[in-house]
Amino acid sequence: RQHPPSPGAEILDVGAGWGQISLPLAHRPDVQVTALEPTPERLAFIRAAATQEGITHRLHFIQGRFQAIDFGPTFDLVCCIGVLEWVPKFQTGRPRAVQVEFLRRLRAALKPDGCCYLGIENRLGLKYLLGARDDHTAQRNISVLDADLAAAKHRAATGQELSAFTYMFAEYEILFREAGFSQIDTYAAFPDYKLPDLILAFNPAEETNKILRTEPLPEEHDGIDGKRLENSSEIHSHYRSLAALGIAHFFAPSFYFVLR
Repeated sequence: RQHPPSPGAEILDVGAGWGQISLPLAHRPDVQVTALEPTPERLAFIRAAATQEGITHRLHFIQGRFQAIDFGPTFDLVCCIGVLEWVPKFQTGRPRAVQVEFLRRLRAALKPDGCCYLGIENRLGLKYLLGARDDHTAQRNISVLDADLAAAKHRAATGQELSAFTYMFAEYEILFREAGFSQIDTYAAFPDYKLPDLILAFNPAEETNKILRTEPLPEEHDGIDGKRLENSSEIHSHYRSLAALGIAHFFAPSFYFVLR
């Protein structure tokens, strides 16, 4: 609602899930939305919901993996919400290299003036640093570490390879630029990007930190079961302290990126 797509926009929702992004976008009368989802049950749910809501004429349905389809520079907007971290699970190769190649394919699917909206957790999110479970592994104090150490500790704790990788802000910037994106606009999402109550632009950082220092913040919750974290008041106290130093935005629980 705050940043509507341009009239006539062609939109791709990568990893459309249950349609949380595709369905609301397709209610706009002036866009066409392609829901790409590898799981047939989820895609069937989106189709059924679209039929009930009378918007199937603005929705296209593709069952498949994004990496297996060559779209060409087709879309004005690509949405990649909660997908990038899972890409290494379904493709062989070094996780970071697999993610960079995935990002390059996202960029290649955009028209020259198009943009990608990407939502993902921050491995240095303050709640994770203070012991909250990771949203993907349900492990504590592992995903906050850099990739190699996190993978080793996850292997030691579970006997399995770590398959979901998130990063801190500076690492995301390097990933995106390596994939060919030259303009990166960043937003902090509280309590997360999935159900955001508060979205703050990184720039100007002074204004963002002023809000984090002086305004009430949404209650923090566990990313696995959604329950309120018992240490929310302590987390908010640390946000205020970090905001006084001008760096609280780097410790948001998750980010939105607008990539061009």
